Amino acid sequence: MSRAVTETVTAVLDGLMGRMKPIRGGDRQANAALHRMVQTLLRVDPCVQDYYERRTREGKTRREIVRCRKH
Repeated sequence: MSRAVTETVTAVLDGLMGRMKPIRGGDRQANAALHRMVQTLLRVDPCVQDYYERRTREGKTRREIVRCRKH
């Protein structure tokens, strides 16, 4: 489901982090709903909380973890 409403990415790689850059256009309501879903899951779902802890131990920031969950 999230693939249908996620932000579009370009084929240009970010020089510092080596990840795809999002295109900021698109469906704002869908992106906002997806953001709220991820934030809620981080608060209440034990599986997502375990994922968050694991990625934190790998050195990822909260922003990077949320980006991964959304895509």
